[in-house]
Amino acid sequence: MSGKSADKTMDKIIALLRIPVIFVLFAFLTFQALYSLQGLDYFFHIKTGEYIVTHKDVPDKDIYSFTMQDKKWTNHEWLYQVIIYSLFEKWGIDGLFYLRLFIFSLAFFLLLLIALQIDWFVSFFLIFFGLKISFLRFILRPDNFSFLFFIIFLIPFILKKRKLLLLLPFVQLLWVNIHGFFFLGPLVLLIYLLTGRIGEARIDDAFYDTVKKVFLLSILACFLNPAPATTLIFPFRILGDILLGTQKVFYQSINELKNPLKVLSLNSMYFRYVIVTGLSLFCLKKTNIFYTCLWFFMLIFSLNSIRNFYFCVPISIALVVNRYPFIKEFFLNKLIRERGFRLLKVALVVFIISICIKIGQGLMVPSGQLGISYLDLESDSPIQIKDRFLSYDHRLYPEKMRDFMKEQKLPDSMYNNFNLGAYLIFNFFPERKVFIDGRCEFYGPRFFKFYENIKEGDEFAFKEAIEKYKLEGFIISYLREKPTVLIKVLHEGGFKCVYFDRDGVIFLKESFLNKNNHLKPFVIDFQAHQINKIDLINKVKLYEPSLEGYYNMAWVLHVLGFDEKSKEYLQEILKVFPNHANCYYLLGKIYYNQGEYEKAFSNCRSSLYFNRSSREATILLAKIYVKTNNMEDAREVLNVNKIGINFKDFLQTVKDE
Repeated sequence: MSGKSADKTMDKIIALLRIPVIFVLFAFLTFQALYSLQGLDYFFHIKTGEYIVTHKDVPDKDIYSFTMQDKKWTNHEWLYQVIIYSLFEKWGIDGLFYLRLFIFSLAFFLLLLIALQIDWFVSFFLIFFGLKISFLRFILRPDNFSFLFFIIFLIPFILKKRKLLLLLPFVQLLWVNIHGFFFLGPLVLLIYLLTGRIGEARIDDAFYDTVKKVFLLSILACFLNPAPATTLIFPFRILGDILLGTQKVFYQSINELKNPLKVLSLNSMYFRYVIVTGLSLFCLKKTNIFYTCLWFFMLIFSLNSIRNFYFCVPISIALVVNRYPFIKEFFLNKLIRERGFRLLKVALVVFIISICIKIGQGLMVPSGQLGISYLDLESDSPIQIKDRFLSYDHRLYPEKMRDFMKEQKLPDSMYNNFNLGAYLIFNFFPERKVFIDGRCEFYGPRFFKFYENIKEGDEFAFKEAIEKYKLEGFIISYLREKPTVLIKVLHEGGFKCVYFDRDGVIFLKESFLNKNNHLKPFVIDFQAHQINKIDLINKVKLYEPSLEGYYNMAWVLHVLGFDEKSKEYLQEILKVFPNHANCYYLLGKIYYNQGEYEKAFSNCRSSLYFNRSSREATILLAKIYVKTNNMEDAREVLNVNKIGINFKDFLQTVKDE
């Protein structure tokens, strides 16, 4: 076989491989989209959608909280809420998975259409790693629609189809009623109008004129919503708040709003994706100013918070597709020539096949292992296995606490933590209203800071909240956040714990208990509390149980000063998970507080062995070195792990303990 004939045969094989590779990619996407709902906000959206459909009205005042009752509320997401409620009403939780699958399948199908304008073995990496980045936002939120709509707004420019522009005003009409990122649509059009003629030797005047008309129609579409004035002001108000720093408390406290630069390593997939695709900008031949400006804007936008970072994927793909012919030409003419490019192509295809095989292995896990198991210590069954495929992760929802609240008459005015609000609204509205929920912009930075102070046990904020809102109880779930000092403040401040389990605690005011004798048998005596021992032989079988709830209970007991009880829980966990880094850390902390530095050192080292990046364990190890007069070791531990603490200040902190 001649060399040219072999090359043609290889090209045919590579071309044929494109179809099965695309199939594997979308099988991967489908599996992720149908696997485990882990968020909480969708509970809020379902309930609001139910209210809108039932009352045939979009509420313009708060209906959910007793702290902000009747405060003006502009609901930018009402249409999304109607959609998600309608699907839930018809198909239950399966409907939510179908919606998530629809959004991301359509989004990545459109991105695939864009990416396949270049060699498929290059476009694979753009789509595959774009998927990996986007998986973190596969949590069914209104911004998922914004991600899809943003891609739709890019399509006419990338495919150069003037007729597709005519769809955009209708998309904008949906967007402005679904999510607050609707401003991205007109922004794409505006950037094109400002830059579309720059550097272009030939410009399609009909296309440009159509963009003008579509831009005006899209702006008009923004007025077609229940509250046009406040909706249009919303993006500018949020931008102003960000620039002035008034929203700082949200960006410091809420994980999804934190800055990726402060949370993610520069070696993370997101930064590598942005950097690698951004390198295409250095190919200056026939630079497209529109894509360049839009890429820089979306880079800034995606760096604003973790929830935004997947918006960099569509424009990064568009940028590379636009630059690829010139990059390929440079490689062929200046670097590796034709033969070298063929070898590179074969190498990339082999690498892609290996990735697809690995994906396939992951998709063919036995069905029982697609679920998560946990110890059911209240029943006779040895273990419960709950499948997370087309289901939610039961470990993350306080179901047992919810059942307790439904069975017992509790006070109307009760504090709840931020992450619990949506779940309480879904299960108890309108009978019960919440202290706070996930609408951080609605509650505002001042109230949220007030809430944060209460959570951290600030005595002044704690007393003010009780007096101002007549609080008679506190509902604290710690499935999504570590138990805080507030629990200790409650225990010492005239409140009694009536519920203590793996999903949270409930404290009630003694005066309320005195009027409701039926609740007195539930009062927890922590000193006499008996832990449930884990029967290793009969209870722990093939699947690893989740013992996060056990760990949270151990932490609560530690916070309340019952360290010996806490150690019992931790030792039970280590029977099942001898590599549980957090358990070793908490044991180390307890022994440190008790002055048993050798035991503290041993557990702290174990914690770092299983989780070398633990900041808390690193600091604890340095404290142990200080307490045992090993100052240089303490300094080295802090320096090597780049903790970022001034050593003199650290020594003073340890001395003041």
